[in-house]
Amino acid sequence: MEQNGRTEQNRSWVAIVLTDVHFWVPVIVLVGGLLLLRIIR
Repeated sequence: MEQNGRTEQNRSWVAIVLTDVHFWVPVIVLVGGLLLLRIIR
């Protein structure tokens, strides 16, 4: 039963991260900056 609780908790954590704007905005800025550096170079 504890396994199911952990699985549900992990799923909810993953869902929170995947739907969190505060996670995705820095990721997009980082990837965009790396692409820009590659283009400039």
